Amino acid sequence: MEKVGIVGYYYTKLFKDANYGRYEMIFEAVRGAIDNAGLKKKDITTVISATNDYYDGRTISNCFTVEVGGGYLVDESKVEMDGAHAMLYGLMRILSGNHKLAVIWGGSMPSCYPYHTARLYETDPTWERPNTYVNDITASGFQMRAYMNEYGIETEAIAQTAVKNHQNAAKNPLALEEAQNPDITVNQILESEIYSDPVTELMVGEPCDGVAALLLAPER
Repeated sequence: MEKVGIVGYYYTKLFKDANYGRYEMIFEAVRGAIDNAGLKKKDITTVISATNDYYDGRTISNCFTVEVGGGYLVDESKVEMDGAHAMLYGLMRILSGNHKLAVIWGGSMPSCYPYHTARLYETDPTWERPNTYVNDITASGFQMRAYMNEYGIETEAIAQTAVKNHQNAAKNPLALEEAQNPDITVNQILESEIYSDPVTELMVGEPCDGVAALLLAPER
């Protein structure tokens, strides 16, 4: 099997509210990845986007991102949500022998909509939606409590993961500024607002605006 590698990448700085258009962010990321690889727009043969109609607020949402995502007059498709699946999709396109340069991009702009409401629609479209009960945060609370009970884990041990994440964010200049805290402690994590017991505010990754893009190409 022919080897396929990442030959270029770029991602925008993350913001709680980027205050500029989603399409500009997509263009910045894709253009940046192409420039990073020293290539041109004409070298692109296929584009795979990783977004979700719920979060984009419209059906067939990629029809509005084709041009800025590098897909004008080339093969283009979309994967719902998962960037890992988009990577595999792009890989298969390259391995088919029909494409030589795949652009894979994904992003979101939750500053434009109530993010956790969209997660509610996604996770429970029928039974509990009227109660606004089951979304990503409440489900995380159930899962965390079940894990703690099953394996005898204390919240302090799980809070260490949140500490690590905030400290790692502080090392990344493009990370969400609100998440960057090299001096955060376990007590700060545990004493922050309870979102869905035992999950607290500082354990939850904040929704943020941003786009990432990379390029896949065959070895030869």
